[in-house]
Amino acid sequence: MLDRDDWKINYFDIDFVLPKKRRRNPNADEDARCTSVENCAGLWNVHEVVIRQLDIAPIFSANCMKVKQALMRMRETIGHENVARFFGISAHNDTLYLVEQHCVNGTLVEFVRNNKYGLNESFRYVACADIAKGMAYLHRQNLIHGNLSIDKCHVDSRWTIKIIDWEYAVLYDVIRRTGCKQAEADLETSVHHFLCGSTYRELRHLAPEILKDGRLFEPTRAGDVYSFGLIIGDLFVNLPGREMPQTSALRIPDKARWSMEQACHKTAIKRPTFEQLEKSLRSAVGGRQTNLLDRYI
Repeated sequence: MLDRDDWKINYFDIDFVLPKKRRRNPNADEDARCTSVENCAGLWNVHEVVIRQLDIAPIFSANCMKVKQALMRMRETIGHENVARFFGISAHNDTLYLVEQHCVNGTLVEFVRNNKYGLNESFRYVACADIAKGMAYLHRQNLIHGNLSIDKCHVDSRWTIKIIDWEYAVLYDVIRRTGCKQAEADLETSVHHFLCGSTYRELRHLAPEILKDGRLFEPTRAGDVYSFGLIIGDLFVNLPGREMPQTSALRIPDKARWSMEQACHKTAIKRPTFEQLEKSLRSAVGGRQTNLLDRYI
């Protein structure tokens, strides 16, 4: 299996179709939808997929066996209800794309902001618990996300939350360890240099030990937990982009506040695991594992 190249996806095998709610111009040329750097949704082998430019493209090389093995492992063995499935890598016009499972309801921020059902406190608890569940799975697979934020949490048609862009840290680690004939200077930098912008807003989700003294350090499990604490705050306190005054942190429910504070503990080793956080958050709604759609429809 590890010698196969099933992770190579022919760009022209993807039938690009965008959800109607995202079409800004219904008369737009169907064949011109994916000429920009924006996310492009489509169908590939009956799967709903989305392609995004591969952020580590400048140092990416699939010529090394270890890289191919990592790609096949992610494609064939990593699967969880709260983790977006990785299908492979595609190329077009000298641009590399990550091909991943598409979530029709967009980001969790968009879903909460636009949902007509008036999502309540229980929804937020279940959403946070599901994110923790997905992250616990990734950590058990020895995968660190490294760039977790609320924007990396998407919602599919069944209201299932999927964590996206989880592939980068493991790919970068393999590429750097194997060398792959890349310039040594390029491989000495943290993967965050490729994934994060330079503004404070784009880096706010990183733990203080990751962003320290003007430097970006390597992703860690504890860093993922810290980032998750900020997601709890985003959902319960101040949803990004919400046009209203910031809610007082004193009004956040006790269980959510405890989970957020523990996850964002300034000492990395004192932060709980994702299993512990999921259990705590799930207990706020009676420990139920019910699908979000089943709870609110």
